[in-house]
Amino acid sequence: MTGTADPNTSAAAEPRILLVDDNTNNLQVLRETLDGLGYKLLIAKNGKSALEIVRKAGPDLILSGHHDVGYGRLRVCRKLKATASTQHIPVIFLTAMPMPKTRPRGFHSAPWTTSQADQPGTGARTGAATTWS
Repeated sequence: MTGTADPNTSAAAEPRILLVDDNTNNLQVLRETLDGLGYKLLIAKNGKSALEIVRKAGPDLILSGHHDVGYGRLRVCRKLKATASTQHIPVIFLTAMPMPKTRPRGFHSAPWTTSQADQPGTGARTGAATTWS
């Protein structure tokens, strides 16, 4: 996979972004959107895998769109923010829900973006977020 990194290897010059989604199509869109922009992309298909990759690779940013029941994005975010070694990692929730009343619980605690990842602004928001840490 082009742009996908082994979590055990990372280049210091390239910000590491963890893409988390249980929908393969969404992961593909994110990967295609961010590939070639100078990021090392790490992939997780569920929250449990995401936590393992965070532990091994220490990403600079997490883009989270997954909904799995056991380790949903809110649970993963809470766990990361409660741990001293990971609380500095920015987490951006991705959602297609545009109206404030339909936003999932917990979105007030992390930056979020609506609509699909293939919007032109996704790369710019990701670039800005990687400078936070």
